[in-house]
Amino acid sequence: MGMENIIIISLIVLLSIYIFNSNNMPSMIDYIESHRICPVMRIQTKYSACVHYPPLNMGFTVSVSSKQCVSEIQQSFKDNDKKYMIIKGTDSFYLTKDGYIAQMIKLCSRSTINELIDTLGTKKTSQ
Repeated sequence: MGMENIIIISLIVLLSIYIFNSNNMPSMIDYIESHRICPVMRIQTKYSACVHYPPLNMGFTVSVSSKQCVSEIQQSFKDNDKKYMIIKGTDSFYLTKDGYIAQMIKLCSRSTINELIDTLGTKKTSQ
């Protein structure tokens, strides 16, 4: 095998590793970008809040365009109608709407909410 073939094979292996890692490990940019669009209204977000997901008994961050959108998500969780759900991926949690990923989410804490507010310029809700 010539040196040229070894270099090509090495580049293919390195590219494959890069693609595998970038497709399977969500980045901070992916997380923030997913919070720019409201999962309910599909418009720019204005608020970041914590919602309680009863099946996991845990709180998660969401960003939405209105306080009513937080209520809609929370009511869906409470009613267990499966319109909105939270699923766990390999390295992250995801908010889904009608079976499609709408936002990458984190466990709710003061720091995760403040991170979204500082980065996106959203406001806190009381919900």
